Amino acid sequence: MFILKIGINWLLQRPPFIIKPMKKTTNILYWGVILLPLIFPLYFLRFELAGIPFTLPEIAVYLLFTIFFFTTKKKFLTKPIFLPIALLLFAAIVSTIIVPDTFRDVTGICVDSRMAALGVLKGWVIMPILYFTMAHAHIKSDKDRKMMLLALMWSGVWLSIWGLLQGTEDGRASAFYESANYLALYLGPICVLFGVGLLESVKSRKKNYLLLLPGILTFIALIATKSYAGIIAVAAGLFFYLILSKKFTRKFKIAATVCAILACSLFAVSQVGTEKFQEFLEFEERASTSARLQIWHASYEMIKDSPLLGKGLGQYELNYQWKMTYLYDYDTYEWLAPHPHNLLMAIWLNFGLLGVVAMVAIIILAFSRTRGNLKLAIAAMLFAVLIHGLFDTPFMKNDLAMEFWLIIALLL
Repeated sequence: MFILKIGINWLLQRPPFIIKPMKKTTNILYWGVILLPLIFPLYFLRFELAGIPFTLPEIAVYLLFTIFFFTTKKKFLTKPIFLPIALLLFAAIVSTIIVPDTFRDVTGICVDSRMAALGVLKGWVIMPILYFTMAHAHIKSDKDRKMMLLALMWSGVWLSIWGLLQGTEDGRASAFYESANYLALYLGPICVLFGVGLLESVKSRKKNYLLLLPGILTFIALIATKSYAGIIAVAAGLFFYLILSKKFTRKFKIAATVCAILACSLFAVSQVGTEKFQEFLEFEERASTSARLQIWHASYEMIKDSPLLGKGLGQYELNYQWKMTYLYDYDTYEWLAPHPHNLLMAIWLNFGLLGVVAMVAIIILAFSRTRGNLKLAIAAMLFAVLIHGLFDTPFMKNDLAMEFWLIIALLL
């Protein structure tokens, strides 16, 4: 017993050769969490371990969380934000359980719907929440926030370069994404951040080339996506910041608003006559706007069918095709729609009503913590995500979910 007591005391004293490895581990964890936003978009790099598919960001998150779990105190888990997060996670698990093992699509093919739901649960829900937990625990000051934001900004820069260098048949920048809209969804909040930096540079009359050149590049990439929803969302986020910030005089705010209106007007004029603009104004024939109206109608009817539980994680497209067949038969404008092009509908149909309540609570809590100019800029990013969510579906994707939860962590 005496020898055991001495051994315990020796371990509790934590001699230098034990402290050093722990410090190194802590540093790896800290910098891993801080720099992870650089690789958010690299989810297309996929691997299989024991037959289970993983993406590169997933592997990084799970490795970092393993270190985090064994080296970090969990007192922060009692903070108010973790109650709605727990409800969202519970709603996601229920929405996975209600999914049948197989689902017969409209062509008669049996689809492994349960496996699809588990994939969404793993990649779009659990992984981003694990990263949020680590980010929230490691953000101690505005310095930490700025480093994470820089990592996110540079992920947008290399993604923008990819999108601009790659050519597409429809002439829209999309990088490696299936749709240019996905690139716009990811770049939107980053453009808001660059825009805030450019506004402050103009006000202070200091040329910050670290923001100026990459910022212009990212804005060009966003415009090259030809996503009107993305451009509107960024403009709304910058307006949100400009109006609420106390750093700018009333005269500067008016001048900046006038310049923004002129820029938007010039962009709108430049689009008149283009195929994209004609599709935007088309409500009768097959076009992006008319297709969205049908998608929203079908989504609304699906919510009416299952208002409490929704349709289950990752089950939208299968149910959507059945609903479109019932509603429109052969007059369907868009047959393949993985999401309802609306954030509220996407959350409701994937997570059920409880998921909607939990997400609203998370967003309200995040906005309520907006204190100081840096957090106002981050709140403007979240505002842009929500505005974009009126026309498309942010959050329901690997990199978009990671970006969303990073913004929430930075606000808290």
